[in-house]
Amino acid sequence: HPSIVAIKGKCNSSLAFCISHIEHDKIIKEINCLDIHKATQNTDIPIKVIKQNSDIFGNFIFENYNNCISFSIFPSALKNNNTSA
Repeated sequence: HPSIVAIKGKCNSSLAFCISHIEHDKIIKEINCLDIHKATQNTDIPIKVIKQNSDIFGNFIFENYNNCISFSIFPSALKNNNTSA
């Protein structure tokens, strides 16, 4: 998307917002910080299951997120904040 390319091209330490690759350990840390007592929709994977399988979900998120950054390809649902897709 052109707007992402523009942001990526201007990315430096002086900007408050920068899209960059994420480390696998950071993803696992964030998964482990999820609150299993928060309500989810009946179509969502329960947080308890995600935490119990953080290695699988972490790998999936790591590869897909970093590929989106590397190839500047972002799912339309994320660009529009449309989570139904």
